[in-house]
Amino acid sequence: MPTSLIQPEFRVKIDYDKCHKCGRCVQQCGWGVYSFNERPLPDDSKCRACHRCVTYCPAHCITIEKSQLAYRENDNWAAGLRKAIWRQAESGGVMLTGMGNDKPYESIFDKLVLDACQVTNPSIDPLREPMELRTYLGRKPDSVEVESDGNGGFRLKPGAEDRTIKLDTPLIFSPMSYGSVSLNVHKSLAMAAERCGILMNTGEGGLHADLYPYQDHVIVQVASGRFGVNPEYLNRGAAVEIKVGQGAKPGIGGHLPGEKINKEVSSTRMIPQGSDAISPAPHH
Repeated sequence: MPTSLIQPEFRVKIDYDKCHKCGRCVQQCGWGVYSFNERPLPDDSKCRACHRCVTYCPAHCITIEKSQLAYRENDNWAAGLRKAIWRQAESGGVMLTGMGNDKPYESIFDKLVLDACQVTNPSIDPLREPMELRTYLGRKPDSVEVESDGNGGFRLKPGAEDRTIKLDTPLIFSPMSYGSVSLNVHKSLAMAAERCGILMNTGEGGLHADLYPYQDHVIVQVASGRFGVNPEYLNRGAAVEIKVGQGAKPGIGGHLPGEKINKEVSSTRMIPQGSDAISPAPHH
């Protein structure tokens, strides 16, 4: 009786007439596909088609092919959906993956065409007329007050731009929460934001004390889990982002496993050490 109803997605073929029987494929495969008994023996069910064995085979005798096993066509139950259901039934877990979507959906950003002349008037004298990328976020003041700059010109009085955020370049680092990424990652983003004159976003994991010196370049996020949210946190940021929905994981919202909640993350997120961090899908 087979241990799994799921048919292998790939087939590993070895030309044993060319094979050196060196065992290099066994050593290089990180998925445990190969065993060795006088010659390498592949287990197709473990293959993920990473092609590492193909690359490192000195005899070039390994071929990875997509399995041609036919599933009965059904527009409601595609082969991928059936496989996912079987995997979840066998493992008792939820199918999760990272690095984007592997489905053939179009990326709208690849289709965008930007013509700057549609946004602003072209410069009359491009060699002498200054152009800049500086951008301001937030509500514009109803009026401004100016003062002399001492050189025959004028400048805004201090406080005139308090309601806006200045970006030297119109870029913002997307939110990634502390705990899902390390403190080193968060700190690197904050340092880069300060040097580039832009902003980073804390995500929903709170703001570690090591990032306080960079608070003028940090957006603090309030999400459905309320992790790390307190008056000091809200006052530390250059802006507050309220995340209305949470769609990171199917059905339950965000889920950070308890093994990632160490002492530092626990203190910053204000949750018990070692406990799972669940972000509800709706923002109540």
